[in-house]
Amino acid sequence: MTQSNALYTHSIAAAFVAALAMLFGLAHAAPAQAQSEQYGIEFEIRHPGNTKMMWAGDKGSVEQSPANVVYGFNSSREHPFRGVGKGGVIDATKVVATGERIQGFADAPLSVRKPAWTDKSLERNILEVMETGYPIDVLGLQSNYGLTDAQFYEVTQRALWHYTDSDILYEYPHNYSPQMRKTYSILVEGYGADSPRAQVPDNLALEMYAIKDGEYQNLLTATRVDKVTGNRLADFVPEADQVAGPPEFDEQAESAATDRCDMNSTVANPVAWMIPLGTFIASGGVPAAAVAEQFDTVSERFDDVIAQNFPHWGREGSLADQPESAQKLRESLLKVNKRLSGVDPAAGPASVGAELVAIGIGGTQITTDVCGERK
Repeated sequence: MTQSNALYTHSIAAAFVAALAMLFGLAHAAPAQAQSEQYGIEFEIRHPGNTKMMWAGDKGSVEQSPANVVYGFNSSREHPFRGVGKGGVIDATKVVATGERIQGFADAPLSVRKPAWTDKSLERNILEVMETGYPIDVLGLQSNYGLTDAQFYEVTQRALWHYTDSDILYEYPHNYSPQMRKTYSILVEGYGADSPRAQVPDNLALEMYAIKDGEYQNLLTATRVDKVTGNRLADFVPEADQVAGPPEFDEQAESAATDRCDMNSTVANPVAWMIPLGTFIASGGVPAAAVAEQFDTVSERFDDVIAQNFPHWGREGSLADQPESAQKLRESLLKVNKRLSGVDPAAGPASVGAELVAIGIGGTQITTDVCGERK
């Protein structure tokens, strides 16, 4: 087969695959909705931090009470505050959000976009966040950490977007107090969290407002219902062993994390494998025309490989709340990523290969030093 015919065949195959993907996407998109209705919605900006709290319910009678609290479900879409709720009314369909339905309403769920970051489904993460967060709060976090309604609402909203939109909070907003940071860490199961999240009943589901205009965020409620019947559930009372408190030091887990750190500073390190790859490219093992493609692959995989191979202590929360070794590791990886983004694939195999080797050698030494400090 000639090169032109191969390219033509490849293009046809790619188009076919894309068509299938579109059909598959349509089949798994948000479920067909029943006739929308008008519901009332209320907003209030609360300080500090200009938190936009939302409440929704029957048209004309929405109280700003915990029972009517709703959250945005799609961080990349317009906030209802900017248009859909003008006049205190939204056009939406109220649904019971479970399984495929709740995933269909999410734009970029973490469980799909970055599966190495969570071993739970979107549904499970959402339910655990809501049971633990505002206003359900079965662990009593609001009282334990002295949070206002607005502060607790803010961190709960951020945690939801973490899972619905892979909206990773690498650095806390300046207005996050230490108590808010601790609460957020619990909600996203971050390193050093003071407690695990709340357990959830097997029959639990939440109601959602599916907004008629897809330009705006769908709204998740705190209304707990039976996932099969849709009937309201009684308030969930936590078991005695679910009371929040500092975790015991797990020496075995810490030792395993250190061993994993050592492994990642050598063989599995996403920085280390740039050395043989760069050498291969520089030696002419990769055709000049393919250098850009190979480099793009390296760049695209960088974050995912870090998430998959490095210990959890380097992935969540603020630098200020992490061990010094995790802070140094993250800072070094950010520098590596910045240097990697500055490489010009058009410079040719020799230049690109040499730069990848240099990045690999420097980055591997940094991560090896960090692991040494962890011991």
